[in-house]
Amino acid sequence: MKKPTQPKGLSKLIPILNWLPSYQPSWLGRDVLAGVTTAAVVIPQAMAYAALAGLPVEVGLYASLVPMLIYVLLGTSRVLSVSVTSTISLLTFSVLTASVITQDPAELVLAGGTLAALVGVLLDLSQYPQAGFPGKFYILSSAGWIQGWHWGDYFSGPDRKSPGIFCV
Repeated sequence: MKKPTQPKGLSKLIPILNWLPSYQPSWLGRDVLAGVTTAAVVIPQAMAYAALAGLPVEVGLYASLVPMLIYVLLGTSRVLSVSVTSTISLLTFSVLTASVITQDPAELVLAGGTLAALVGVLLDLSQYPQAGFPGKFYILSSAGWIQGWHWGDYFSGPDRKSPGIFCV
């Protein structure tokens, strides 16, 4: 059996460069149908989850489309679902209501984006092999979100009324 070759250079960072040349045009029709069907379910669901998180519904639109477009370029699994979940929405809502004094949509979007960025940094850091099992467990658990909330305390003022680094 022939051992698969490891991607090199730019295709190691952008996996689509590795598999796109072998994509068969006969798959396109079914892939488009699958994409439209998925979008018909995921987009309204993500918009509802944004409202559940206390954010404007258009944030759900972005949260459903942008990660999927990025995953097309950077993802390595054909069967992975990249979308918003009700658990993340409820956790985000609880953080936003506890940390944002006003209900101004712009402040909520900024705080939600800051939370997402902090969680993303934590998840990125936990993927390194030195993290071992705790790092892999961290990725699979809600610990990333919980730690992101605690990091949010450092980025807001001590009394949560004075602005912190990101004016959250």
